[in-house]
Amino acid sequence: MERTIYFDGVCNLCSSSVQFILQRDKNEVFRFASLQSAHGANALQSSGLPTHDLQSVVLQEGDNWYSRSTAALRIARQLNGAWPLLYGFIVVPKFIRD
Repeated sequence: MERTIYFDGVCNLCSSSVQFILQRDKNEVFRFASLQSAHGANALQSSGLPTHDLQSVVLQEGDNWYSRSTAALRIARQLNGAWPLLYGFIVVPKFIRD
């Protein structure tokens, strides 16, 4: 399954998060694209997600799209080490997690 992480390309925290994921993605399951790029904008538009909210992380897994904490937890589930344990927080309602 193809997994693409769309991130805010002008946010230093987001860029640091990408580096964090790259270091822990030993199986290289993720691809990356900036939300500000043409590819990122087209992908968001075709998915029906808002194209103006660029301060979030968006994960595309095949035909499914996830944002904010759901995206972060689904990303953590694929990383090496103990990070997949964080996925247990998916049971917390989204309005609390976000």
